[in-house]
Amino acid sequence: MNKKKFQKTKSFWDKGTKEDKAKLEDLVSPYEGESFASVFGETGDHTVSDINESAGSPALQISPNDAEQDLERLRSRLASRGPSYRVPLEKEEANEMLSDEKGQIWYAKIVDTGFDHPKYVLKDGSLKPRRPLPHIFRDDFFNSIEGSSDGRWIFNGNLNDWPALSSLEVIQLEYWYSKKVGGQDLTYSKRFWKKGDNSEKPYFPDAGQGFFKIKPDAIRATLKAPSWSHIGYSKDNPGFVFWYAQCRDGGPRVSHGENIIKAARNDAASAGTVLPEAVAAHFFGHRYAKVNENAKDLFTYHTAVLLEWDHEQFTTVVELAYQYGLGGYGGKSNWVEDRDAKPMPALFEAMPGSLKAPWKTDRSEIRIIDVPARNLEEFKAYLHKYEGPKKRFVDPQIKYSGPITISMRSQDAIFRYILNYSIRDITYSEEFHNCQSFAADFYGFLCDNNDAEPYHPVKILYTPRRDLFLYAPNNYEDNLGLKWIDVEKIIAKTKDMKNFVETKNSDMKNMISESGENMRALFQKGLEVIANQSHRWI
Repeated sequence: MNKKKFQKTKSFWDKGTKEDKAKLEDLVSPYEGESFASVFGETGDHTVSDINESAGSPALQISPNDAEQDLERLRSRLASRGPSYRVPLEKEEANEMLSDEKGQIWYAKIVDTGFDHPKYVLKDGSLKPRRPLPHIFRDDFFNSIEGSSDGRWIFNGNLNDWPALSSLEVIQLEYWYSKKVGGQDLTYSKRFWKKGDNSEKPYFPDAGQGFFKIKPDAIRATLKAPSWSHIGYSKDNPGFVFWYAQCRDGGPRVSHGENIIKAARNDAASAGTVLPEAVAAHFFGHRYAKVNENAKDLFTYHTAVLLEWDHEQFTTVVELAYQYGLGGYGGKSNWVEDRDAKPMPALFEAMPGSLKAPWKTDRSEIRIIDVPARNLEEFKAYLHKYEGPKKRFVDPQIKYSGPITISMRSQDAIFRYILNYSIRDITYSEEFHNCQSFAADFYGFLCDNNDAEPYHPVKILYTPRRDLFLYAPNNYEDNLGLKWIDVEKIIAKTKDMKNFVETKNSDMKNMISESGENMRALFQKGLEVIANQSHRWI
């Protein structure tokens, strides 16, 4: 198969740069040793930096000086972990898993034996770990699946070394290719295996098999995670919210979902103190550090809310961003001093494996990160410390500040509000549900400020939804506690709303254009009337 032709398939392959700058991707810091853009190229209509900023993570340019040493460290870690493939589930285990249709959908690229593209393969022939689109060799994948009694096929193992991607049901297998039509390269796909069509075991096609005239270099698999993945990072723990408590006496810890409330209460009980209360909130924003900003960059602000507590020991940053945006990016948060630490930031080391997966651009998570700054002034000093086009922040500013006026403002109550908000809408939309809309909602809710709104231009489409903080999800059932929310329907509605706005904008432009033509015609008619009257006067 023509490799260059196949690489034009944007929906399957990452669009790379002209020159392969990659040296390695570290197991725990996957993009170390190369620029972020050189690894990911472009995605859809957004450059990597745009997507990265939306995700609430910094865009980094990392020097590859220690690339070879890091590669050896990577090899040793892979060896010490032992095999993560070719240990399929027992038949009884497969029968117990994934028995309904809920669960997040993931995609993987299954490559043929001998695949050696330098952008995706290390010098020793192994695949680079933790790609945004997971890669796996054909033998590793198909020797790691087991069938259930009802005809389902389950993959077992950490897919491309992503800890959160294990025990996945195979939904379908496709072949993606590009074809010139009218001088343009168009992308097509052909499905050759689908769940439920037959009981045949999933397979990697060979030449002459089905519609395949030649054996493909790679195919794409659609996979489904367990049901609970639709509403949380782990089973029986709903909520795409995590709390990084880096200022606690017992050392840094990451807890997530409903467990953040238990963790806060346990910390207070262990210390023999009462839970802290939030006393002030600050809506702040900044642009991401870039040497050369384009027109969009000048109007793109990431926003969050800073909480001050009555104990005055630390403050807390609360932000909404892409789901798995930090777990999928090596834990490189702007709100930790050791963001660029090697081999990894303490945040990433403290993260459970269930938080480490490729980020989702149409779903959100809320991050609660304690920071050492004890008050607003110390936090401002932190912002200015990292201000500059080659650092972390550009134009950091406090948009709103005020005392928290809501009656219930203890730490566990604050966490409950955040969980409610997240569970009731776990989507992400650049236009309607993003870091700015959340920050405006959260600040306005805590401080009873009805004037709080996002930065321009996001505020044009902003509609306050502060009620989401108050009410727990009203769809409860079974022992899991939460009835599944149809996220795909919410996403579809968001897209419909976007299309509606675009249509209205187009209609408005047409109306203005038509009005202009009508005005010109009317003006011309007036000139003709005046001319006729002038002849009469003469």
